[in-house]
Amino acid sequence: MKKKFFLKKSYVRDEVNVFFTNFFLCFFKKKIKNPQRIIVKMTDGLGDIVIRSKLIEKIIEKYGYENVFFLVREEYNFLGKALEFPIITISRKERYNLIRRIKKMYQINKIGIKKFINLEWSNDDLIRNIYSKEKLGIEALEEEDKKNNKCYTKSLKLRTKKIFNEEEKNIIDFLKEIAIFLFDKSIEKEELIPNLKDKFYTSFCNEGIVIGVGATDKNRVCNPYKMSEYIKTMASICPEEKIYLVGGGKSQEIYSKKIIELCSNENIVNLVNKTNLQSVLEIVAKAKIFIGFDSGLYNFRYTLRKKQIALFRSKKVPYVHNEKFTKILEGKKENLNEVKDEKYSNLEINNISIDEFEKSFIELLNL
Repeated sequence: MKKKFFLKKSYVRDEVNVFFTNFFLCFFKKKIKNPQRIIVKMTDGLGDIVIRSKLIEKIIEKYGYENVFFLVREEYNFLGKALEFPIITISRKERYNLIRRIKKMYQINKIGIKKFINLEWSNDDLIRNIYSKEKLGIEALEEEDKKNNKCYTKSLKLRTKKIFNEEEKNIIDFLKEIAIFLFDKSIEKEELIPNLKDKFYTSFCNEGIVIGVGATDKNRVCNPYKMSEYIKTMASICPEEKIYLVGGGKSQEIYSKKIIELCSNENIVNLVNKTNLQSVLEIVAKAKIFIGFDSGLYNFRYTLRKKQIALFRSKKVPYVHNEKFTKILEGKKENLNEVKDEKYSNLEINNISIDEFEKSFIELLNL
């Protein structure tokens, strides 16, 4: 039997953190006079942030650069400089450790918040420690987060599925709805399509083939046996080209080592866990062709308007980008093969043919 969300230790911890943080902040609340700042919360993933880059520009244009701060995760600190928007960072410990949370929420509230905007696809308890007359954002559908919706002064019913990646509407359509909600005026989809090519100066760089070996969900990743076949195919077409493996974490390190073992190719360079995220983005930006899954690196590469192949188990998800420079290969539902690796067991993502991959790779080379 599935454990009720309110009986989970994490839920109890979060409720305690919210209560005591508000208890200490209430002594400070009266000191806030004439708040003028806008806080925009984006503490979700890399791909979500870069996909919103045009929307971010429009928010800055509306409220003024000096009046807006974007709240992002600590590991994305460098994005503020790269994308040219003012940020405040928050770490995992500052969210979940009570003392650090109190200090952080004091620092955030001290700037004087006139309006709080949540751009994430859901809502969480941070909104209950924000003092602002206006709170705008997308309503959560998750049971444990629904209570946070009551904190909004104005909310948007955007989602229809509890898991956002199961939504079938395209991400740019979602961004259009958010923009209309925020600005109360009509806006064209084309105005929200991200283009970060000039931000990362990639026009004259085409260095090797780069493979992002992971995603947030293992069901979005083909097994290393299948990936090694794709790599052998690319190596036979471009025998002199370097192939770089990038990613981070223990599972991706094991995955990359298995690929090295299966391929035995001296042109493969394993960079998994050997570079920080900023360096990984630079490597992905400079690549001649990027190979990836439904992940943050795939979305980042899309914003650069550069060539890539993305392996998807299904195209009925929000982050499908239909552009000539992006080849999205979808897993087939028929003639599913047996699982070769229990850790990467999704049958559809492992059922993209070598021939289809080779065809797309050659088309991109000739583009």
